[in-house]
Amino acid sequence: MPALLVAFASGLVFGLGIIVSGMVDPAKVLAFLDLAGNWDPSLAFVMGGAIPMRRQGSSWRAAGGAPSATGDFPSRPKPASTCA
Repeated sequence: MPALLVAFASGLVFGLGIIVSGMVDPAKVLAFLDLAGNWDPSLAFVMGGAIPMRRQGSSWRAAGGAPSATGDFPSRPKPASTCA
């Protein structure tokens, strides 16, 4: 149950961040992608703000931090063999 609540809260924060940043407005996204025309760099600042958060999470994981809602990270699946 705690994992479900953490997943819900994370999705809620993510969704609110998308709304607040204006990434739900198609005109704003198209203005960001229009490099040759009237370019709007504001979404670059939103993405730039996400980089330190991702870096902090990666460094926490590399240091051996464990998830708070579950006991451990799931193991990675073994890659499928490409030889027949």
